[in-house]
Amino acid sequence: MALGTPVPVVDQASLSETSFTVTWEAVENAVSCAYTLNNGTEETAGSTTVTFSDLTASTQYTFKVKAVAAEDGGYTDSEWASLTVTTLGIPTVAEITLDTAAIDLKIGETYLLTAEISPAEAADASITWSSSNPETASVDGDGLVTAVALGETVITATAGDKSATCTVNVVEDIYGINMEDMTADEVRAAIQDAIADGIVNIKLIGEFEKIGIPTDASVYNPNYDQNPFYNTAIELIDMTEVTGWPEVDVDGQLSRSERGETPRRSKSHRCAGILAVLCP
Repeated sequence: MALGTPVPVVDQASLSETSFTVTWEAVENAVSCAYTLNNGTEETAGSTTVTFSDLTASTQYTFKVKAVAAEDGGYTDSEWASLTVTTLGIPTVAEITLDTAAIDLKIGETYLLTAEISPAEAADASITWSSSNPETASVDGDGLVTAVALGETVITATAGDKSATCTVNVVEDIYGINMEDMTADEVRAAIQDAIADGIVNIKLIGEFEKIGIPTDASVYNPNYDQNPFYNTAIELIDMTEVTGWPEVDVDGQLSRSERGETPRRSKSHRCAGILAVLCP
């Protein structure tokens, strides 16, 4: 009467989302071992280790192995040893972060936002970009933000069910001059330097008298050219933070009684490049 061959002792050696490896102890009196996966085709093992790959994540598999006895050795094949293995699930996005939470851009400028997904191997790692106000700033599929018009918008990056945002402020391309610790001559020099550098939009902060515009300056009197903006290429003058305004017309257009009109267009033929003067 033939003797039975011992059943292999099988164990799981490694596991991933798409593969696993099993191993078993060598069996005495066995010439080889046979195995199957999910009761499929019976294969002969060349060693006591088998690796299965190209599997499906989060899926249960049944591995079976038996010892095969020699035909004339007086032993029979062993019973099947069975092991159930479930491949790992591919992780979902746990968090998405952006390289910055807020940026200021001028019209026409761009900024490439960078998103980082955790974990990096997440299954749903593709990123969708959107802008809450694309008329202010748009964003393309790569996270490139383009400033379109003045205002504020929120750029959102979404991956899986997680999202991150960046607030974009589109600001005026304007050069500020704080006159508080400057003399009128220093203010005039700063304005002239800015104009020489090609700046066309200027914001002034501080007392009106620091600007150096005589309160009797107008197109009708010879002091007109004392206006620091006289005969320049300036397009926008922001005086919303200028204080201490005179009660009289300056250059025929900036009297206290008129300052509620914001923005206002210049009417001076000698400052024809000015498109608007912003007043408080």
